Amino acid sequence: FGKNFITSTCHDNAGNLWISTWFGGGVNLFDLNTHQFKNYLKEYNIVSVLEDSDHVLWAGSDRGLYRYNKAADNFIRFTDPVSLTEVSSIFNMVEDDQGSLWLGTSDGIVRINRQRNEIKLFGKNYGVGNNGMSYGASYKGRDGKLYFGDGTGYFSFDPELLAEDVRPPEIIISGFQLANQAIKPGD
Repeated sequence: FGKNFITSTCHDNAGNLWISTWFGGGVNLFDLNTHQFKNYLKEYNIVSVLEDSDHVLWAGSDRGLYRYNKAADNFIRFTDPVSLTEVSSIFNMVEDDQGSLWLGTSDGIVRINRQRNEIKLFGKNYGVGNNGMSYGASYKGRDGKLYFGDGTGYFSFDPELLAEDVRPPEIIISGFQLANQAIKPGD
């Protein structure tokens, strides 16, 4: 691996060993039968590789999220098919018990649903600060809780109990006064 250092490893369901590296080493596939390496995403800094419960391999990097395409034998940048949103600057990733991917990013914590057709950012509006997450600092506990670390501490939550439709209260004006005189619409 030369000057690169290993950031994560993943055994896939086919028995292969995937190794993510920093300093431009990309993702390396080590075939345990032939003892040969194959390199993908060369020149990319890869934070993490993860195989999800549907046996799809993901690579998170400082340039975004990539999905492995077995048929083409390459990695393709993930884009939300509905909103065409991309996720950049991945610091860590974990899958929850429902199959959603959770990513620690520079903007906060991002959830990609199991169908991989919806991205939701939990950022400033949810109390997740501007510091960005820390590299490699994510974990799923035995109880299903997720943990994400940043420079000031960590966030923990149960994804099943997360209130995600936090809307500001509706403002209704029931009266208006100007110089102690009631003003009615049309006045």
